[in-house]
Amino acid sequence: MPMASAQVKSCLLLAGLYAEGETRVREPAPTRDHTERMLNGFGYAVSREGDTCWLQGR
Repeated sequence: MPMASAQVKSCLLLAGLYAEGETRVREPAPTRDHTERMLNGFGYAVSREGDTCWLQGR
């Protein structure tokens, strides 16, 4: 993403749940992680390393 946005990151991760394969989102600056925490709480594995988070679509 060219600009840091927690809302756009959330949209991409939620869409990634329905996509085939892996969805990765790289942020230029840290944003809130409420969606990642929620998805982990619901049993979806969202991984993070540095400025990138990703999940596997189902």
